[in-house]
Amino acid sequence: MFTLSTSFCKLCYAAALTVPKSPTRPRRTTYHHGSLREALIRAAREILAEQGVSRLSLREVARSVGVSPNAQYRHFRDKSSLLAAVAEQGFRELSAAFRAIEEQSPEARFRAMGVAYVDFATRNPSLLRLMFSEQLGPLKAHPSLAQTAGDAFGQLLAGAAAACGRQPEDPEAACAAIAAWSIVHGYSVLANDGAFATLPIPAPPIEEILQAGPLTPR
Repeated sequence: MFTLSTSFCKLCYAAALTVPKSPTRPRRTTYHHGSLREALIRAAREILAEQGVSRLSLREVARSVGVSPNAQYRHFRDKSSLLAAVAEQGFRELSAAFRAIEEQSPEARFRAMGVAYVDFATRNPSLLRLMFSEQLGPLKAHPSLAQTAGDAFGQLLAGAAAACGRQPEDPEAACAAIAAWSIVHGYSVLANDGAFATLPIPAPPIEEILQAGPLTPR
């Protein structure tokens, strides 16, 4: 049986990509309504990964896809709504990574969720920043994003509850989920920013940190 340590309970939450302007580049005008939306999201993710969110614009995305800027307004009213769609896709992928975990014991599964989080975050550093960025604006303005993000945390909460032998509504389960989330998110940000390179010793893998971290044997 596993439980939280008291200290963790108390702590609980450039090379710029240039899309060349080519006067001879043909514009694609045969997108179906749904496929254009997905193409815009893909293009936004590519620009985000290469240039960062500050360089991403609706006009740049439209030019990358090969449609007029006005065409995307049928799907995204402004940059914030496009960013919200990209962030929502990120949370979906994170949830899918959680669901793919096959470990049998609750404790092993919960730790594997932390490893999956770090793996996703370090493979998608710009996307991770966007998913928690103020540039998205208030979540209430993006209900679908709020729901998807909540679903991802709900999986983490369920994993914490099972590992602690508690129900998801139990405060101890919430404390475990938030403590673990804080650890893996902080670890990911430090890794993405290269902070571990300044340490006098090699940074331990996230598996070891989770083994000794928010869950300790009772």
